[in-house]
Amino acid sequence: MPEGGWTLENGRARELCGRTAYSLEPTADRTVEPPARGRCPWCRAPLWTVLDIDTGDRRVAEALAHTGWSGRLRIVTCQGCYAYTTLYSTVSPDGVSGLSDHSSAPVRILDDQSPPATLRKAPGEFLTSARGPDMTTPSIGGHPEWIDDAEYPTCPICARTMDYIGLEQAQDPEGTPIAEGTTYLFLDATCGLAATIYQQT
Repeated sequence: MPEGGWTLENGRARELCGRTAYSLEPTADRTVEPPARGRCPWCRAPLWTVLDIDTGDRRVAEALAHTGWSGRLRIVTCQGCYAYTTLYSTVSPDGVSGLSDHSSAPVRILDDQSPPATLRKAPGEFLTSARGPDMTTPSIGGHPEWIDDAEYPTCPICARTMDYIGLEQAQDPEGTPIAEGTTYLFLDATCGLAATIYQQT
């Protein structure tokens, strides 16, 4: 079921993915946002704003329709520690976000490091397939192209499988990847929690 992007809930199938997908592309001026306020409690690195979008954009609303989310969605994570554990962040429709206490300590802690630059991005090209063109193209909506096995996190508050909302990759101000691997993004709109999972070849 997870490989197909759905799960059973109360005896019925529930889609975990959106039916519409859009690429995420830097805006024309490629404005770089400052790092998120706050630091990782384990490695002390500044938090990374991995996603900042708003359903006021029709394309964002389409891509996130399956989640029931409305408003600004800003997700933060630790770019060093999320490779070794699932990190959860609190989210709210006004864009306020922070690392959640539901996150568990990583099995390995790297030295303090600065987060990658966050490019100001907006939905771009409509992806004709609900599946992204490859597993490194930043996008919202659709189905994940997993590098490893399907890995949908469970909400630590309500124990529901979280909805997939997109994938991102650490990039420099010119949009060039600066690290191997892909960041998969998930959301439980009811509980106000997002999650980041990292996979690499």
